[in-house]
Amino acid sequence: MSANARVKDLRGQFVVEIGTRQAWPFITLCDNESTPAVETRLYIDTAFRLDPGAQVFDDGDPERAVGELLDLSDRTVTEAGTSDTGELTMRFDGDRVLIIAGTGASFTTHSTWWLADA
Repeated sequence: MSANARVKDLRGQFVVEIGTRQAWPFITLCDNESTPAVETRLYIDTAFRLDPGAQVFDDGDPERAVGELLDLSDRTVTEAGTSDTGELTMRFDGDRVLIIAGTGASFTTHSTWWLADA
């Protein structure tokens, strides 16, 4: 399955966990329509912003990033997609939008973002 197809499958999933693994902030999403329920982790290794607010998190500080991402806890993904440049945009209920850059930052050590089974 392509990364973009997997991203589109995130619609309807809700955030059950936010944290860090090593230096990477992550969001765990749950699809409880599946039997059994399936969880997917979104890892972030580049700059991102959470709108409204538009403050860019581009310093690689995972604690600061997680502090901002906590606002997504229990929210449901209403739309998700990627751009031609690899930017990931996820809309959540409550009019929150997470935008993850498709290009690396000075602290990027992996892909800019990736999905993994939780």
